[in-house]
Amino acid sequence: MTEGDASPLTTIRGVVSGAFVFIAPALLAATGLWWSGGLDFPDAARHIIAVAWLWVILLSVKASMARWAPASLKWLATIGVVLVWTALVSLQVGSALALASWGQLLTWPMTEAYLRQGLPMLEVLGISTWFVLLVCAMVCIPLFLAARFFHSVFDVSWRPPAISPSVVDFGLGALALSLLIVLVQSVTAHDREDREILRVFLSPEGSISVVQNWSVAPSPILEQREVEVRRSYVPAEDGPRPNVVIVVVDALRSDHLGGYGYSRSVSPAIDAWATPAGAATIPFARSVCAESSCGLLAIARSKYPWETTRSDFSLYDVLKLHGYRNYFYLSGDHTNFYGLRDTYSPYDLYIDSTEIKGAYLNDDYALIEAFKDVPIFDGTPTFMQFHLMSVHGLGSRRPEFVRYAPYVNPYRIHLGGRLPSRVEIDRVVNFYDNGMLQLDAVFQQLTEILAAKGYLEDALIVLTGDHGELLGEGGLVTHARSTKEAVLAVPMIIRRIGGDANSQRPPMSGIASQIDIAPTVLREIGATIPQTWSGLPLQESVEQRVLFFAQGAQRGLYHASPVGIFKYTVDTSDGSAKVERALDGIRFEPVSAPLDDAGRLRSDEWQSMLHAEIGPGWSGKNEGDEP
Repeated sequence: MTEGDASPLTTIRGVVSGAFVFIAPALLAATGLWWSGGLDFPDAARHIIAVAWLWVILLSVKASMARWAPASLKWLATIGVVLVWTALVSLQVGSALALASWGQLLTWPMTEAYLRQGLPMLEVLGISTWFVLLVCAMVCIPLFLAARFFHSVFDVSWRPPAISPSVVDFGLGALALSLLIVLVQSVTAHDREDREILRVFLSPEGSISVVQNWSVAPSPILEQREVEVRRSYVPAEDGPRPNVVIVVVDALRSDHLGGYGYSRSVSPAIDAWATPAGAATIPFARSVCAESSCGLLAIARSKYPWETTRSDFSLYDVLKLHGYRNYFYLSGDHTNFYGLRDTYSPYDLYIDSTEIKGAYLNDDYALIEAFKDVPIFDGTPTFMQFHLMSVHGLGSRRPEFVRYAPYVNPYRIHLGGRLPSRVEIDRVVNFYDNGMLQLDAVFQQLTEILAAKGYLEDALIVLTGDHGELLGEGGLVTHARSTKEAVLAVPMIIRRIGGDANSQRPPMSGIASQIDIAPTVLREIGATIPQTWSGLPLQESVEQRVLFFAQGAQRGLYHASPVGIFKYTVDTSDGSAKVERALDGIRFEPVSAPLDDAGRLRSDEWQSMLHAEIGPGWSGKNEGDEP
């Protein structure tokens, strides 16, 4: 039977089989992401519907031209279908990898930024260009087979005998155009906040929160409270106005610094910087989560992720009211990372790696070169925040800092979706420590420039991390996964230079969270701490403290008591819970004794505290790994 004489049965069979192949990857991807916690069920269903809708559009276009178009044009239409299908499969795979790597769906701004960085990225990951070309060549084979398949099943030339074929062709074309308009409006609407994959990719502004793995129900009451606190805030008239510098290192573990007892000498400059009078190394400091955005927000807003509102009165706002200039020098792409740049407002100077021409996005040395042009201190108090990527898996490393070998980038293991072997874990640690060596040199250059420009005559400097890093613990590498100590334990080193740095100062608290950094800064400059902040100034030593954390389905709290520090964790995916006691800064042991002993919280106590703090309005987007 020739094309143009297709029977109804042939047409139906082709439409059904083509729909199955076109929609099946979306069904598998959406189901998998929903099962793993990456998508809510309604968002997974929306993606399947959107892909099915797109199939109907392509089918209508092909059907409308089936009787009159030449063979070459029909093949061109088939190629278009294959390209759309390939793009969808690539988006689904990319979104799964993005969720596994940093806990969020893929967006076009991020994709575009990293496509422009393709060759440097391959070099950082240690992947050969020839290997990529070989993979691309191998992919051409299934694409060719897909083209043959879609062309063969697209025999949709049958028409109802009672209706003019021309009328049917026109109706199919009009249907395709109408459906396309509706689909485009749906996935690009800015007044919706769902997380359907296509919509997030094409229009992330309305569907992505900078708090990556959290879903927080909007609260008009909390929003209004923030507005009132901001409106009623009165800046301190008198008091010290030291410059304030916060250095955040992406994926920095505390136990890989000499000041926290690491056996390898990978941070001699930082260790020496942290030892003089006026410096305090907080022995037990923790992040609020295992990924960047919520950690950075906790530092700036003194809030846990589930407390964040759009109207938050941040450290940057308060410093601005006290006459500070706000400068940001950030390695990495903070502009396209789910609206992260907006959270740094208000700023007087902002530079991230997207604004450094010719530089790889995660190159700390390129940032240092840009920082050399910072204005000389003119007496106006200045706040600076830096973000460094030297120890991150995607950060570039210079050859002179490769001391430990052999090594392997953890993303090569992580993106492969497999557990690392013991040998690979050792190589991952070597890779991380080579990054520590580079970080040490970068930090030294950074402080030298600050001193040369006059900013350290009277200054408060904080060195910390946005989260830790898994280096094989529990068979895991990278971060944004689980609530293991390796991914929550961050350093916190606070040093006052000049001013009253040499005067008698009380010791700082020995247990801290990222939410304590902003209150500590305000106490140092004599400013009032906003009432809505959750952190405490570390100048106030406390014997007992409760700190919360969460990542994906796992949430919990630390309880500092007279008999030690305890960690209570619950996994909401299976209802399991456990209690651990701290042995040192990062090692914990399970507690099997009764939970109501002196100094410990009973099971009903800590679970009630956890529920009251985080509550039902918050839900993890990613399932965590088993505790």
